[in-house]
Amino acid sequence: MRGTEIPEPNPYKGRGDPTSPWTPVGIGALAVTWVALFGYEIIRLNGPNRAPKARKRLLFLAVPAFAVALAVIIERFIYIAQNN
Repeated sequence: MRGTEIPEPNPYKGRGDPTSPWTPVGIGALAVTWVALFGYEIIRLNGPNRAPKARKRLLFLAVPAFAVALAVIIERFIYIAQNN
């Protein structure tokens, strides 16, 4: 039928995946958080009273790293919103 032809699809011509200069820092902080919490859980599974100082150090490493990762995520949303 005339007028029912399907047009050729047009590819999206956006500017790509927007990112922030702090994204690699956030990824690193998130990786440090995961590794520290994984180590914390491995030590904890060996017994509740095993290596309390090591568990405390890992927790003191994981919490600030998570805060940095969260701050980078928030900063990324703000950066992307300002540049669009």
